[in-house]
Amino acid sequence: RRYFHCPTGLGVGDQLWLIVAEARGVKAIVLNDSPLECSRPDTTIALPITAHVAERNLLTLDLAPLDDQAGAAWSDVLLEIRPAESR
Repeated sequence: RRYFHCPTGLGVGDQLWLIVAEARGVKAIVLNDSPLECSRPDTTIALPITAHVAERNLLTLDLAPLDDQAGAAWSDVLLEIRPAESR
């Protein structure tokens, strides 16, 4: 679980994306009680989340146990602002 605030740099028309790099073992992603699509759990996941973001947010990742126990379940989780003109 991780709380975060709405990014201050999010402008009109911009899109906010959630990126989960190398998402090994991610079974589910929930943002503010809304389940997000997580169809490819063993690759990098990139999801548009602008419609789900509030002033204060709760992100939850549900992880499956890893069989090999080698390495982390994921490497990085980040928010990316994509300007309106780059879509």
